[in-house]
Amino acid sequence: MPPTPSRSALAALGLAALLVTAGCLSTVSGSNATPGTVTPTDEPTQSGDAGPATGADGADDTGEANADQTTPTETPTPNPTATPEAPESATELEATFESRMTSLSSYTATRSQTTSMDNRTSSMTTDMWVRLSTGEYRTEVVAPEERAGNTVVGGTDTVWVYDEAKNEVTTYNRSAYGTANASTSVVTGLATGYEVTDYERATLDGQETYRVTLVPESDTRNSVDTTVTAWLDAETYFPVTVEQSYELENTTLSTRTHYENVTLNATIPDERFTFAPPENATVESVDLPETRTFDSLASMRESVDVSLPDPEVPEGFTFQQGTLVEYNQTTLSLNYENESARLGVSKLSGERSLDGGENVTVGDHDGHLRTYGETTMVTWTCDGWTYSVSGTIDRAELLDIARSTDCA
Repeated sequence: MPPTPSRSALAALGLAALLVTAGCLSTVSGSNATPGTVTPTDEPTQSGDAGPATGADGADDTGEANADQTTPTETPTPNPTATPEAPESATELEATFESRMTSLSSYTATRSQTTSMDNRTSSMTTDMWVRLSTGEYRTEVVAPEERAGNTVVGGTDTVWVYDEAKNEVTTYNRSAYGTANASTSVVTGLATGYEVTDYERATLDGQETYRVTLVPESDTRNSVDTTVTAWLDAETYFPVTVEQSYELENTTLSTRTHYENVTLNATIPDERFTFAPPENATVESVDLPETRTFDSLASMRESVDVSLPDPEVPEGFTFQQGTLVEYNQTTLSLNYENESARLGVSKLSGERSLDGGENVTVGDHDGHLRTYGETTMVTWTCDGWTYSVSGTIDRAELLDIARSTDCA
């Protein structure tokens, strides 16, 4: 699981909700396929016993699998063989975990992940090659069968996304797509964005581990209730298993990721991070949405062609960052903070259908109020726009902010 964004978590939450209503994001599928256990084609030397590992990787992979490529030989750097002395404190364990993971240059593994929400479960098994030193990665889905063969490759300049069933390849400019996808950055994300609050020695499927409880660091913490438990290999500190759950209103979203056949500091051939589209494949190059950020409201107002929301925020809150995303629609986001809370205001072009939550009024408009853990969010539509205000503040105060924003 990647670390929680440090600034725009609340605005992102509001934006995500708006994008869901716009049909831009999808929820967990209803597939009940059980991931199979697959021996990596490169047959890497395992790290320790390198048994199961679960991690709440951002399940953003569209799936990954090698179409017809000959598997290159990959030479792993030997892993430690002697189990070090147990740490004397959670602080010491956390420091060692961060040091070990941030010093990794690469890893290969087979990852099985199961995500559950309500009565729906989605499972996937993926082979992955990650070069942390450069941000390059390759993921190939091996199960379930209907997604096997799907491949995502992040090279130095280009990201390729291959859908084997459709024989379609989509390419993105790497600088716009991002330097790494969430599913491959889980290792360093856990090590650098979370604090170890508790730990104990534990044997997991015959493997010696440290079972640790993790919470987001204070400067990366958002307001969605989340629980993270990880099992770190006692020799390498690699998070072989990660379990995470979120409380979203009346819904619990949980993930369990299991890593097998882990090889640390593997020498991965460069051809792993390139992709040759199969014969007769349809290839499409996609431009991702243009995103601009602003450090002041004044500069944002001068630079955008539409009116900005102008909320009356509580005393002590200061503007932190504004974001403008332009693609098929325009999205404006404003982020505010005080010493203990964050506040996000979003405005999305188009009036979206809003369902669920508590019915409220925002000025002369009907709105919907929802709760996600400690975060409260209200959404409403007005004059061709959909608005959202979210924060970890009192419900009445949040509604006052929304009503002061009205139809800006």
